[in-house]
Amino acid sequence: MVAIRSAPETAVSVMPMNGKAYERLAFNRMTRGVADPADPGLVEEAAISVAPLALKAVAAEPLTPKAHAILLMAARDNATQTRIMEAANALDRRDPALQGVVLQSQLNATDYNGAFETIDRLLRVNPELTSQFFPVLLVALQDGDGAELLADLFRGEPGWMTPFLRFAALEETALPDLLQLRKLIQIEDPTFHGRLIESLFKEGEFQEAYDVHQEFFITDTSSDNNLGDWQAGHPPFSWSLADQAGFRAQIKRNGRGLDISADSGRNGFLAQKVVRVANEAPFQITVAHSLSPADQIPSTKLQLRCGNEKEAFFEAPLKAGTAVFRIAQRLSRL
Repeated sequence: MVAIRSAPETAVSVMPMNGKAYERLAFNRMTRGVADPADPGLVEEAAISVAPLALKAVAAEPLTPKAHAILLMAARDNATQTRIMEAANALDRRDPALQGVVLQSQLNATDYNGAFETIDRLLRVNPELTSQFFPVLLVALQDGDGAELLADLFRGEPGWMTPFLRFAALEETALPDLLQLRKLIQIEDPTFHGRLIESLFKEGEFQEAYDVHQEFFITDTSSDNNLGDWQAGHPPFSWSLADQAGFRAQIKRNGRGLDISADSGRNGFLAQKVVRVANEAPFQITVAHSLSPADQIPSTKLQLRCGNEKEAFFEAPLKAGTAVFRIAQRLSRL
């Protein structure tokens, strides 16, 4: 028993009926024999080569999940795979190696409902495996019924739900399904919504990004386009303020303005925010400030862009006191 993990060959020679030792021996030889674990063909060949050892393990000790995993990988026909998978699932639903093979079989059969349940079992017991299985979940989510199936699972609020949502919100291909998922279940995580909004905006889905922001973060829409509402929050539809040494903008204690400091030679955006404006008529922006020294005021500018375009369609320096900027140019897109 002591030698099973470190020296399975010795354990087998001492006690030929030691099924656990045969299991470890077969699993070690298989993993060492695979040059590229991501190549299904190489994995299958390695499993076939050690299948006789796995059979000895099962014959001597039926409760050997890794031996069942090897036999499942080595099975050549679907009917045999199905019988082994059913027996393995009844045997052990926690062993990562076994459940990983079960999961691959379910994905090959496009059984995404079963795949979600398998991943759920794995991550509840082995949360450290999230980096391995989140990409798989992402593929299953994008299946036709993936959002509905995942919504059913998430109603039980598994512990890996929030980390997965945060991961998926950064993936462009998952955005349509995440929008659908939001309609099916209530998601209360601000970090997820912030990432979702930024990803949607980055991909040019401005209306969708705006709608999510309004729905989740905004309780009072009466001041939605009030640029004087300096409360920083969740970009891009709320203020993003510079916060670097020698280049900073911070909200005054009374919340009615900004304190700005910028060392000589520093440049960039002190404050930026996306707002919706009417496209049919000119609009104006009023800027009141008390910047000093006076000779450096023109170096501070108001700049306007459309969407996430890099080039500004309007740029003008500030003037002392209060300045009104009339934007007469028709915007290319909003």
